[in-house]
Amino acid sequence: MRTVISPKDISSGNVAMLQPQAVSPAPQPAAQAGQPAPAAAPPIQPDDFTARLVKYVPSDVIAVYVAVFTVLGTVKGEAKLPWLEWVVFAIIVALTPLYLHRVGKVGKLSQVIISTVALVIWAFAYGKPFDNLGWYDVYGLVIAGILLPLYTFGVAIING
Repeated sequence: MRTVISPKDISSGNVAMLQPQAVSPAPQPAAQAGQPAPAAAPPIQPDDFTARLVKYVPSDVIAVYVAVFTVLGTVKGEAKLPWLEWVVFAIIVALTPLYLHRVGKVGKLSQVIISTVALVIWAFAYGKPFDNLGWYDVYGLVIAGILLPLYTFGVAIING
């Protein structure tokens, strides 16, 4: 499950709402006399720091981003179209919340926003299409080098 589960979710009873719908298992026969009853599912625990870190960073969307911009990076010289890089950037950023909600089954608006901002920061650190801006080569790499790790690890402190 991709949605971050916080202690607040568990205490408010929202956990069932955040979990994807599963297919109901076949009915089990009742325990017969002398046999132990089937074990109950373990209680759901809040996500720890590492789980939140993984769930907040949309790694699958970042992989698509890197793949598309790697292909765009093969275009050189006069054929290079900086405006196309900005269009692709905008499309991927715009589709990220939809992807997270529909495919990733993320049910929290706050997590969708955090993950979408994470994508923008990762894109900034990757350089495309921001390297088309005159100041990026001077300041962008330094800003990205500071912002990326601070945001990535900082958001995982948030309990969803």
